[in-house]
Amino acid sequence: MEAMEALNIATLTVLSTTMMATGGALWYLDINSMAEARKMLRGGLGVDGSGKTEQEAEEEFEEWMATTLARKDFKEARNPKIDQSNL
Repeated sequence: MEAMEALNIATLTVLSTTMMATGGALWYLDINSMAEARKMLRGGLGVDGSGKTEQEAEEEFEEWMATTLARKDFKEARNPKIDQSNL
C-alpha cells in the first residue's frame, strides 16, 4: 500500500510541475487562447502575412526534410563505420 501511495504522490508531483511549466510558458509567450497559439505557430512557419498557403508551407517543409535526410545518407555512405565484430 505504501508503494502505491508513493507512486500516486510522485505522479501527481510530475503532472502538477508539468502543468505549472506549461502555464508559465503560455504566460511568457502571451498566449491566451488556442487561436493565438495557432497564429503564433503558423507565423513561425511563414503562413501568416507572407502570402503562402498552408499547403505551400507544408511542401516547403517536406522538401527541406528530404534534402536534410539525403545529406545525412550521403555522409553515412561516404564515411562507413568500422565493424566492431571483426576486431
